[in-house]
Amino acid sequence: MPRWPPAASIFWSAPRCSPKATTFSRLNLVLVLNADGSLFSTDFRSGERLFAELMVSGRAGRADSSGRVLIQTQLPEHPLFAAVRAQDYAAFAAQESEERRRYGLPPSRFSGCLACRRAAF
Repeated sequence: MPRWPPAASIFWSAPRCSPKATTFSRLNLVLVLNADGSLFSTDFRSGERLFAELMVSGRAGRADSSGRVLIQTQLPEHPLFAAVRAQDYAAFAAQESEERRRYGLPPSRFSGCLACRRAAF
């Protein structure tokens, strides 16, 4: 397991590279910048991924000290952020399932990809 360098004061993690199974004992503040940028992706699973990343950011303050997570967003009233604040996966999953059902997205509807190729002569 990685050790937090004693002289380090800043730990930088790129998006989608958050250490899921790693605990940094002296990490007590996590900043998530431009968190809502993922909400407007063309991938219908982007909300799920963002929720998971924001929940992983809660690894701050796992040792002797308490931790804080600060999330920068233009949409603080979005249901995803309300569920993250409450740490309520069930509410997020229910809202996400209803939205997918309403728009005919998986798992409520089948989605497939059809690829056609011309045979070489």
